[in-house]
This record gives sequence, structure tokens and C-alpha cells, in this order.
Amino acid sequence: MPLNSVSLPPELYLLVLSYLPEIDVRSFSLCSKACRDLTIPYLFRSLKLCEASLAAFQAGGSFHSLRFKVRHVTFRSLGFSDVLKTISLARQYCENLYLFPELIGLRIQFLAIIELRSLLPIMILRMISTCAFYKNIKSLSLECTRLPRSDWIPPSSDTTPIWSRKDGGLITQAMGLTLEELQSTKLSYPPALEHAVLQDVVYFDFQKDSKGLDNPYLFFTLSSSTLKTLKITAPGIALHLRPASPQRPVFPNVEDLVIRLETGFGEWHLADLATGFPNLQTFKIDTSHSTDITWDVYAGEWKFKKLKRARLVWPVHVWIPSYDKRVDLENLGQMVRNWTSSELQEVEFVKRKKSYIGTVYDGCRFERIGEGCWEGESYEGQSSDLGYD
Repeated sequence: MPLNSVSLPPELYLLVLSYLPEIDVRSFSLCSKACRDLTIPYLFRSLKLCEASLAAFQAGGSFHSLRFKVRHVTFRSLGFSDVLKTISLARQYCENLYLFPELIGLRIQFLAIIELRSLLPIMILRMISTCAFYKNIKSLSLECTRLPRSDWIPPSSDTTPIWSRKDGGLITQAMGLTLEELQSTKLSYPPALEHAVLQDVVYFDFQKDSKGLDNPYLFFTLSSSTLKTLKITAPGIALHLRPASPQRPVFPNVEDLVIRLETGFGEWHLADLATGFPNLQTFKIDTSHSTDITWDVYAGEWKFKKLKRARLVWPVHVWIPSYDKRVDLENLGQMVRNWTSSELQEVEFVKRKKSYIGTVYDGCRFERIGEGCWEGESYEGQSSDLGYD
């Protein structure tokens, strides 16, 4: 379709393209040279980095002149069972990020044995924190998937262990750092960070160290004044979210909070979250052990005063191991009506379950249709997530 077929400014075309799947955008770019020129900034705005794509943007590569268009980079292929190969490729990515001086978003996805879970992000952030673009980063994702010991490939060395508490073993050798350097690193984080995603945090907490952090998964506590969205996956949640220090971090600008846990949570956790995130617009929380969430977790005073949309775990009546009798739609509706919040527009209660197509949800949804009036409906087997992608 030639661009002169409809007299629209390029900005409107780009707005339409932003709603299309990538395959459709690529098809549109093949229509004419004018279409290709228009879509190039959109097609190259987000780059999934691998060895082949990296070579294309280096000097002499076919995309070298387009490297200034790249705004978001995702580290791909860091899923080797060979731990040392993962480290080597991560270093290669970091050493070449200077190619993208206009970078504002970084997504780091990797597979790791437990010893590498924190060390690899420390190495990556240490390497890129001196880059000129780092101060402009607005989006940062650390997404670790735990690699079972049974799946990893042991190194060929018979004399040096893959990991040693004494000197770091082959892991630190591959990183080009000593164990002391890694352990003494005080990481600096992007000062303008607005969006953070963390997967495989040890546990969710607010604690922060005023001198800096050597735990890369807690960087969001140092960005409390700038963050707008926060998404966290963690095995568990701290007993109380209040840190020992009286300087409790508050996140005044966060409007979108997503938490995915493997364990349950209590009503006091919701109270702490409401205090820590006073201006939330959207809140989603999920757990693998949904039978741990009982009716009384939600039955108290609704403390999220500015929340518009909530997605919560569908509670059971009482906590009994393997008991899965959910609170019925009528009682849930009455509870929602009792929450005194004029801002709340939609509440959803979900139960996660496995199926042959992966994770699906049974649930019920309530929508406000007028002052004090809510309409509810239930559903089964919806394929959905918590908005991580």
C-alpha cells in the first residue's frame, strides 16, 4: 500500500503500526520503499540480541547505520546448559552495547545454576554501568530461570571446581573478576529508572542499604522515587515488608504492581503494600499455593484507596491442606461491595491451574456499573498471565 494512498502524517501511521503484530509490520514494510523507510524506526526500536544480530550492527555490518534507532535490547540465548558459555556470551553482549548509544531499555533473560543467579547480573551491571547510555535507562529487567543441577554440563577441568567459596572457581575466572571484586561491588543503578521486572528474587522485601546494594535483585528499592511499574516473581515474601531501618522506602509514583509468589501471603502484607505503594492504579498478585489464601485475607478494611483494577487470588473458606472449596460468587460480590473505595472499577479473583496447554485460570470478575452497584461473572480455563510480557 503506497503511502500516498491516504494522506496521513507518518506519526499516525506509526501509531497504527504500534498496535499490529510484528509479522504484519514486516509485511507492510515490503509494500514499497516508502513503507520500508517509514517502518524502519519501529522495526529496529526493539532488538533481540544474539551473536548473529550483534555482528550485523558492528562496523561493516548490514545494519550498522541503523544502530542509533535501537531503544530496547533483550539479551537472548543466555540459556546454555554450559555455564561458562553463558558467561562468555553475556560478556560479549556487554562489551558491544556501546553500539546502541540511544538505549533506554534492557531486558536480561538467562538460565543459571544457583551460584550464578546473582553473580551474572552483578557482572553485567558492573560492566555496563560505565556506558554513556546507562544514565538514560528507563526500563530494566532481570529474569532468571533456575537451571536444575541435573541439566547443566559440568566443565572439562578436573582440577578447578565450577564454584568455590574460597576463590570463586571457574565462574569468576570466566567473568574476568576475582571473588573479592565481585563480593565488594557496590552496584550503581540507572538514576531515571521507571520500569523494573525481576524474576527469581530470593524473596520479596523492601529492605534497602543506604550505602548501595550487592544484591542486584533489590535494585528497585534504590529507585523508589522514579519507578512507575514494578513486576516481581519470588519464591516467597518476607514476614513483614517493613525494613528494620526507620527509613521506609515509599514508591509514590508506582501505578502498576505485579507480584507472583510460590507461597501465600497475609492481610498484613496487603496493608504494607498499600502503604508502600500509595498511588497504585493496577495491582495483581498470584501464588502457586492458592489454597493458602483464605477469606479473611481480604475481609478487612480495603486499604488501596486509589486502586482502579485488582487481580487477586480466589480465596478458600478455611485453610486446610488440600482443601479447595472456593468462596462463592455471591459472597465475593458482597465483600467487594463492602470495600469503601470510590476509585475501584474492576476486581478479579483467579485460581491458577495446570492444563495440557500450560497455565490457565479459573476465576470471577466484578465490574462497577454504578454507584454501589457491581456486576459479576465467572469463567473457566482462560489462558492468561499477569502481564509480564
